[in-house]
Amino acid sequence: MDIKELNEEHLYNQDYLDAILTDLTIITGVNGKVIEKGEIHIKDGVIKYAGEKPKKEELKTKARYYYGGALCLPAYVNTHTHLPMNLFRGCAEDMVLGDWLTKRIFPLEDKLSGDAVYWATKLAAIESLSCGVATVNDMYFFTEDMLRALKELNLRSFISKTIVNSPNDIKLKEAVEAVEEIRSLKDPLIYGTICPHAQYTVSESLMENIAAAAKDLNALVHIHVSETEAEHEECKRQNGVTPMELINRSGILDSKTIAAHCVFVEKDDIEIMKEHGVSVASCPVSNLKLGSGIAPLNEFRKAGLNVAIGTDGAASNNALSVLSEMRLAALLQKGTTHDASVFDKEYALATGTINGAKALGIDNITGTIEAGKQADLVIYSQFNLKASPGIDKLYDVLYAYEDSYVLATYVAGTLAYERRDGSNICRINGRDGEIDVHEVMAKVREYTKDICMGQEP
Repeated sequence: MDIKELNEEHLYNQDYLDAILTDLTIITGVNGKVIEKGEIHIKDGVIKYAGEKPKKEELKTKARYYYGGALCLPAYVNTHTHLPMNLFRGCAEDMVLGDWLTKRIFPLEDKLSGDAVYWATKLAAIESLSCGVATVNDMYFFTEDMLRALKELNLRSFISKTIVNSPNDIKLKEAVEAVEEIRSLKDPLIYGTICPHAQYTVSESLMENIAAAAKDLNALVHIHVSETEAEHEECKRQNGVTPMELINRSGILDSKTIAAHCVFVEKDDIEIMKEHGVSVASCPVSNLKLGSGIAPLNEFRKAGLNVAIGTDGAASNNALSVLSEMRLAALLQKGTTHDASVFDKEYALATGTINGAKALGIDNITGTIEAGKQADLVIYSQFNLKASPGIDKLYDVLYAYEDSYVLATYVAGTLAYERRDGSNICRINGRDGEIDVHEVMAKVREYTKDICMGQEP
């Protein structure tokens, strides 16, 4: 193939490309397409070409990376997390959700400071990048301190100030102000969302006000729904309807909505979700670890719902690995349905990539590897025992690979994370230079010791 056949703009107008990534096996995420001996051309953060390595090379580039046959996939999208909660990783274990929240997490959160959240957000962002995640959808507090951290890193981030019941709806007002502030930054990697915490922490009248605010802002809504059976049944007892029905009654679903967990939604709930185009953010590890249950993802898929993957926070997971979540989601659905054919490899990959992008409304810019999309990429080393014999590379990734095999994560064309093959030494390229990972880890360890009543993190 002659390079001049690649683009009608004739060598991309002869300008220098930002980067050429070559000698890759590319799993595109588009209709099962795999490109052997592939190459990716990046300019201004956008993929200009993804295909077979051209026989002739005439393009000028600022950087050229040779990956020796490594695997390249679309970088992952984490559709539900609480980044700063890595402060509490290991501090609240072996507890059901209700006790976990009221007896441990809420009291710990009362001790939080803005600086603690700042450092914890940085650490969680670094961990996400090391797992091949380019996009996160977060729900938490201390938004201004999260912003401080995220503006230093190359990570596409949807963030919010969580809304719960408060005098004079002050939490809603703060959340709206946060969205407006984020939009005023015009930062291409940071988005503001509206996040009512859950039906059991937000009154119906406040939910109605949230719905109006979200509609006025044209903002994405992100909310926990039917995470536990107790939560689901108590809502029915108190209100005569399920949490999803109550949320719908408030008008929330008139805005684009991501519903996290959805472990106990009912048949009528699924119809409501389908009618309003609600996306599910499933967090199988957290749901199992907290004893909440298993979401019926295959039923959601059959109903035509958009199913995406989240990790939840590191306090209830205890990692931020979308790869691990995709694997467990697939295995759980195969096991609970007694049908090994469900959650095929392409669909499993989609839940952690393009489906997440659809949930967030950014599937026009990320989620697959193809010309015109932003270069959000994860590159895995093939030099490991679990890559052998390499009969089906996507199956290898889904069922045998580990996050430690990630060589590089690109976000909007920037090499945000890199690791030498065979080494545990990583480099985080921030917006203004390299981030000192050891300093970030030490700071979070310090804050966690103070917050978690002197316990070692």
